[in-house]
Amino acid sequence: MTSSDKGSAANWLAPFRGKKPVDVRVVIPGSKSVTNRALILGALKGQSFKVSELPDSTDVLFLIDAFKKIGLKLIHNNNSVQFLNSFPECEKENSETEIYLETGDGGTTNRFLIALS
Repeated sequence: MTSSDKGSAANWLAPFRGKKPVDVRVVIPGSKSVTNRALILGALKGQSFKVSELPDSTDVLFLIDAFKKIGLKLIHNNNSVQFLNSFPECEKENSETEIYLETGDGGTTNRFLIALS
């Protein structure tokens, strides 16, 4: 493939990066895997990032509990989570050297927490 081919990387234009922050609401189908991905984004972003319509899943609850234990400040009600701070800044506030995180059997929760750390 040459750089003149229509589908080549050479012809790919990067997305526009404006001067204003993006402020949108995205509605996606509910699943524990998609929800955990959104929760990881919230942990990294912080600053009032909100995930709504949480599925009834132990994997999601384990991830939320782990976030709290590592020092993330959250407002968690029945079906939504709002992040008030972010990772890794939250670690500075947590003085414990060792934290036990119970993550259950869910591979989704474990994979995302390992990647986050």
